[in-house]
Amino acid sequence: MNLPTLDEVNAERHAPKKPRPRLLVKAKARREKIKADTKLRAAVRQRDGNQCQCCHIPVFVAAMNPCQRAQVHHIVFRSKGGADDKKNMITVCAECHALIHCHEIEVRGTHALNVRFIADRR
Repeated sequence: MNLPTLDEVNAERHAPKKPRPRLLVKAKARREKIKADTKLRAAVRQRDGNQCQCCHIPVFVAAMNPCQRAQVHHIVFRSKGGADDKKNMITVCAECHALIHCHEIEVRGTHALNVRFIADRR
């Protein structure tokens, strides 16, 4: 039997692999989307003055207090056809965001500049 030499095995093992273009294109698109998403969320927070639009407390991206962490909420959910643009996004604190998704606070409106928050009084 003709076995490969140690040099041949090492050369094959360390040979540059052929890149998988589909995966590289997808990864690049994902990185670009994350960059765009980060910039969009920063623009929404800046527009809202780094303040929760529901309870009006100041919020920060990396706050020590979890209730004061800035989060961006879609007024019309993406699953319901809402867009990823500044008009459909508002800044809220983590506590208000949780209450919105638990249906304790109702968000009414279709534009970030004319949105109203209504507390559910059961």
